[in-house]
Amino acid sequence: MKDSLIHVIDKFGSLQAVAGSPEGEARVSQMYPYIARDLVSTAVASLTTGTETTLLAANTSKFHDMVFITGANDSDAAVTVDIRESTAKDVVFSLAIPAADRVTIPFNVPYKQNYIDSIWTADIPDITGTTVDITALFIET
Repeated sequence: MKDSLIHVIDKFGSLQAVAGSPEGEARVSQMYPYIARDLVSTAVASLTTGTETTLLAANTSKFHDMVFITGANDSDAAVTVDIRESTAKDVVFSLAIPAADRVTIPFNVPYKQNYIDSIWTADIPDITGTTVDITALFIET
């Protein structure tokens, strides 16, 4: 059997993945496209109390899809960080971060924001002496 390649292209014409192998099996590699820098937003927040904190402000005409998030816990207790798409709304996912450790999630497919004009927030329980630093990367769509 001849080798074959499969190219996956996004709506902007950026190469997303190439699949193919000498055995004819499909193997897809994770690839991040280069995107116009004005479509990328970085969010940083430091969580120290049980107060929901804005991670990324809302945009009235664009979605902000999450492509990467990391949380660093500096305490001696494990912490769960709840991520929401809007203040006081349902938790969309949680990061369970062990004591004195970090957790990183690079999404192979961007985590879609469901509503335009919504903020991304992060929240931890009110644990004395705990600081969790969150860094996230978003793309506008």
